[in-house]
Amino acid sequence: MRILLTKIKDTGAGAFSWEGKWPWADYVAQRSAAFLGSLAVGFGFGASSAFAEPLYSEIAVIPVPAIQSINPTGAFSFDISFFDANTQRDYVADRSNASIDVFSAATNSFLMHMPGTGANAFVGSVGAPDTGPNGVLVVNQPGQHVVYGGDGNSTVKAFDVGTSFPAAGSPIVTGLPAQGRADEMAFDPANNLLLVANDHGTPSPFVSLINTLTNTVVPGGKIIFDGSLGTPNATSGIEQPVWDPHTGRFYISVPEIGGSPDPGGIAVVDPIAGTVTKVYDLMDFGIAACGPTGLALGVGDQLMIGCGNGASILFDPTANGGKGAVIKTFALATGIDELTYDPSRGLFFLASSANGLSVIDGLSDTFIQQLITGPGAHSVSVDPVSNEVFVPVRATPLIAGCSTGCVEVFGIPEPGTLPLMAGGLLALVGLGWRRRQDAALGWQFWVRGDESRVDA
Repeated sequence: MRILLTKIKDTGAGAFSWEGKWPWADYVAQRSAAFLGSLAVGFGFGASSAFAEPLYSEIAVIPVPAIQSINPTGAFSFDISFFDANTQRDYVADRSNASIDVFSAATNSFLMHMPGTGANAFVGSVGAPDTGPNGVLVVNQPGQHVVYGGDGNSTVKAFDVGTSFPAAGSPIVTGLPAQGRADEMAFDPANNLLLVANDHGTPSPFVSLINTLTNTVVPGGKIIFDGSLGTPNATSGIEQPVWDPHTGRFYISVPEIGGSPDPGGIAVVDPIAGTVTKVYDLMDFGIAACGPTGLALGVGDQLMIGCGNGASILFDPTANGGKGAVIKTFALATGIDELTYDPSRGLFFLASSANGLSVIDGLSDTFIQQLITGPGAHSVSVDPVSNEVFVPVRATPLIAGCSTGCVEVFGIPEPGTLPLMAGGLLALVGLGWRRRQDAALGWQFWVRGDESRVDA
């Protein structure tokens, strides 16, 4: 188990508030009393708590087996994660094994690779001009049960749910092979339209609108983000899109508009007209740095914008008569790639390979927790049934069962296990420690014996 210790501030009357990461040695030396108090608060033993939600911790690790004929070294390069709540299955774009990997959230186990064959085979981690698969999305509704994976040669591969058999119309061509990868996606179930982003498109990135009933790009369904026809001039690609059923629009992250030092923004796409109807440039809201990457829909029409180089932003595009408004920024949630939202608990989960997994309460707009994850963790999905969170990480000997890559599962421990966890954490104080410096994560401490990592 990997445990993130945090800096806790005593706010009086037995209450505590988050202040970010805190090195263990300094923490013990200067705030041992506050540390013991934070345990009581964090594990539910205190009478007063500043936490809006129970704390998450790692509860399982799911190994990812390597396909020896494709990936003899057992590497694990991956991209986007997607969770299908209908089947309680997690799907991960696995470039090293040139497949979409399927996991069961009901049993926290690996189920299958979906590598495809022939024209529906993914290009893998050494494909040209780009790698694949990249984005992944499942359409699972009456009459449609299809897994979509964006590939590195401007195609989308489609498979029947639960099998590796290609769906009718697959592969779906979104552009020329030289125009790079088909990447992240979002789905409009009202109109059976799948939006797919070619983030490396040349000379400019573009999106394609695919009819999921026919698996074809709709006429006029290619929108080029070159600054013409109301589109933003996306000079650094395009990132995660999301569908909002309330407004009937797609929203898509644009890391940079018109060149540096622009902080980027959000573009709004009308799926029926096939046009960009509005662009929210974050510079107009006083944001100096962001580089939007991840994007997820929360309460109402609120969007959490995961920023690659600034504080992540809770944004309402419908506020002020549609002019938009920044609700709040979250400085600790930075370096983000993909993010997701659990509607059953109202929580956002933001993944960063440098800063771990941030948890933000989308109901009270408060930062809850930051969990240290394994190497390369930049995508995330959540099961709204069990509320477990799934984070793929690269192959590493530092996590048991992760020698060929794995998915870390985070959840809220059962009440009966909390005293054991608290006792185990207190026991760590008496163990021998050796300290290393890590430029990306700050201080790190390693428990001797099993080499499990405890980060502060």
